[in-house]
Amino acid sequence: DLHSFPTRRSSDLEIKTKKYTVKLTSKGKAVKKAKLKLIVKGKKYAAKTNSKGKATFNLSKLTKKGKFKATILYMGDKKHYMSYKNVKLTVK
Repeated sequence: DLHSFPTRRSSDLEIKTKKYTVKLTSKGKAVKKAKLKLIVKGKKYAAKTNSKGKATFNLSKLTKKGKFKATILYMGDKKHYMSYKNVKLTVK
């Protein structure tokens, strides 16, 4: 199963609140209670999906302004394979 991590156009995101939310789905259905990791500039952030498959990362450690490459990682479970998505974050 592949998981989708919806992002804005061209995978760009403006972070003003220092939070980043993703939705994890499998075959169109939300994946609940899944542990996700976001890696930005070598720093790891963790979040867990809610009943709607949404997980919010608190990016308080990301203090510099600029564009950053990041990877969202799901390690999988008994029903789902591991998956990842590379995204671009813009901090203003």
